[in-house]
Amino acid sequence: YDRNSGVTKTSQATSASLVQNPPVLSGTLVGAPTSVLAGGLFTVTLTVSNSGQAAAVNLSPVAALWVSDASARTSTAAAPSWLTLSAGASLQFQWTVTTSATVNNLSFSAQVLGLDGNTNASLPVLTLNSAPVHVVDQNPLLQATFLSASPSTQTAGQRVTSVLRVTNINTLVAA
Repeated sequence: YDRNSGVTKTSQATSASLVQNPPVLSGTLVGAPTSVLAGGLFTVTLTVSNSGQAAAVNLSPVAALWVSDASARTSTAAAPSWLTLSAGASLQFQWTVTTSATVNNLSFSAQVLGLDGNTNASLPVLTLNSAPVHVVDQNPLLQATFLSASPSTQTAGQRVTSVLRVTNINTLVAA
């Protein structure tokens, strides 16, 4: 009731709140190609996806990338840290890696930290491990074996047919 005007007034206030599930992070960590020559370059890609309803903020890979062999070095930095990942979106961090020694396999691990965009609560740490990248020695890639010559006895100036078997003894494709 308004005393000045003598009119009864009613008021109705409404408020809407958006309720969202927190971010849910998942991902993959992949080295490509899966086989590389010792000393060669390859790429490790960390893909992070958010299947929750809220955005993940301050998203960053922790301490970049861990490698199973000390001779392997990352030579390219990942994407900028402290990124925002919207609901339903994904992003990638990439590193270029080289190794100077021949090892059987190189494996990689990475962790991703982030916060819930609505509450600023810490998200569970996402830890990912890669399948191994097989590192092979550079020499020898091919093995050649002489099998036969026809005719078996030759004279000067005579045409000879030789059979030579070439075998790729590594796991990489010989070009």
